[in-house]
Amino acid sequence: MMTEASPSLNELLLDVGKPFFAIEKDDRISFVIKNADFFKDMARQDADFHIRAYVPSIGPHNLGDAGFMARHGLKYPYIAGAMANGIASAAMVKTMAAHG
Repeated sequence: MMTEASPSLNELLLDVGKPFFAIEKDDRISFVIKNADFFKDMARQDADFHIRAYVPSIGPHNLGDAGFMARHGLKYPYIAGAMANGIASAAMVKTMAAHG
């Protein structure tokens, strides 16, 4: 059942690793972290609710072009290097290389 303790939209959007739903019940929108038990409980209560939106989780591996990552053997589509005027340490370059 939806309670006043449901997470805020802002909290959920900042935690991009958790998928969630926007649920409308009794003309009120609540946000629910993806949870099969929630929907089973609502169905058992014969609750009248509507799913208004689904926001999937994303992670660093979801960003960028899959072809680019496959072509270059990358897990994450990031490139590290010097910033303006070449400010990067040898330690940073060695660490990035050692961790793919």
